[in-house]
Amino acid sequence: MSSLSALRSQRQTCADRIADTRAALTRCERAYESLSAFQTTLTQSQEDFTSVNRSKAAVLSQLEPLEKNSRTAQQYRAGMQEATQSIGVGTIGTMYMLLQTQVSVKLQEYAAQISAHEAAIAAGQSEIASLDRQMEAARRAETAKTTAKGGR
Repeated sequence: MSSLSALRSQRQTCADRIADTRAALTRCERAYESLSAFQTTLTQSQEDFTSVNRSKAAVLSQLEPLEKNSRTAQQYRAGMQEATQSIGVGTIGTMYMLLQTQVSVKLQEYAAQISAHEAAIAAGQSEIASLDRQMEAARRAETAKTTAKGGR
């Protein structure tokens, strides 16, 4: 195999590696975007949950004057306080924080993978450029050799 053929083969191998890396990069970018959208939805959901609980607490404070004359208002307020201040509410907040942490860590992992893929693509492109220069030099050398043989 001539040096030009070997260089072409190396170039094709490098181009195939770049194509595979680009496909992996696209998958990582899509996963990152999807998880980022989920994180936004998660944050909005928690904000909505917190807002609803605040609204319920505000309504409860308005019931105080009625409680003196109404056992139903007292029971309603007690039940609503239990709902808005219970262990379940705290558990939801804790689970939200844990999930947010896990999502953030995974987003960082995807970002690192994206950077690594981009660096690998850039390195591959540099390698192809180098191989192209080497192929051009090999072509010139073959042309010079052919010319020298014909010029004898």
